[in-house]
Amino acid sequence: MITILKKTSISLLLINLCHFAFSASDVHTHESTSFIQFKNEIAQEAKSQGIRPDVIEKYLIGQTLNQKNIHQRNKYHKKLITHSFVFFKQEKDYHYLVKKGQQLTKQYQKQLKQIQQRYGVPESILIAIWGKETRFGHVMGNKNLINSLLSLSYYPSSQQHYYHRQLLAALTILNQSPHIMPEQLQSTYDGGMGHNQMEPETYLEYAVSFSKKSFPNIWTNPVDSLASTANYLAKHHWQAGENWGSRVKWKTGNRLVEKNYKQNKSGAFWKKIGIKSRYPLSDKQNYILYIPTGMPKNQGFLLGKNFKALMTWNASHQEMLHIAQLSDTIGNR
Repeated sequence: MITILKKTSISLLLINLCHFAFSASDVHTHESTSFIQFKNEIAQEAKSQGIRPDVIEKYLIGQTLNQKNIHQRNKYHKKLITHSFVFFKQEKDYHYLVKKGQQLTKQYQKQLKQIQQRYGVPESILIAIWGKETRFGHVMGNKNLINSLLSLSYYPSSQQHYYHRQLLAALTILNQSPHIMPEQLQSTYDGGMGHNQMEPETYLEYAVSFSKKSFPNIWTNPVDSLASTANYLAKHHWQAGENWGSRVKWKTGNRLVEKNYKQNKSGAFWKKIGIKSRYPLSDKQNYILYIPTGMPKNQGFLLGKNFKALMTWNASHQEMLHIAQLSDTIGNR
């Protein structure tokens, strides 16, 4: 899922949690008064942006306030704030993701090769993202897309404007679709859609049709989803032919490593000062040393430009490190 943590600091998240402390009576009062007004304002704004009245009436007007989404969002953010690093091999579904990912790589081999040639993004990265986001399409969300975004855009928070934009983008997608499938109306609690959990705004800007003959269908067409992910990463400066980085280690007490923590240095420099990488690193490519909380003091990751591209997809280091390492395992790097 392309999370809403992009460009959001921990302090903003903590403020967020305070803002969402509403009682049951508050919810009832808001829904009976200001929420109805808010919904009408959204309808007017949507209409001014060219969204058809029938789309507004059918998918927006009848929605009610969903407090469960608010609680789920708060719970997720609180977990992220307090979470320490967990090695991806320790995840309960690790073996499933690897085995299934390798099977699907073979199944979609022809299309994945074409996608890689077109966008420069390795097939293993695309398969890993698909697996981590939705377990290869098995867990795509069962919430009502418009209801989720409407409820989240109503409550005050540091992300209120973000949800407001996603709501209008979601209505735009429904407005533009040649026919609306039931899957298009479903999402996660925060609006993640389809096989790759694209946000509505992201879908409108980066989703593509692999065949180029129809609208981008990330809901029931896995190939369109894979191509859309590749297009997104390519537009966010993924460098074809370069790796994302590697897990690394060094001798405890190496002061040169400690001195250059978080510095952007060449692969040759890191090797020279005693860092050992699990996978080969380019001598000329630059990498930043990153040591997650909870890792041994003599272990970490060297992260290259392509990891920076991955972080635009999801701003959680842990999630993207899991995806990067899952990609290496699936692709037998």
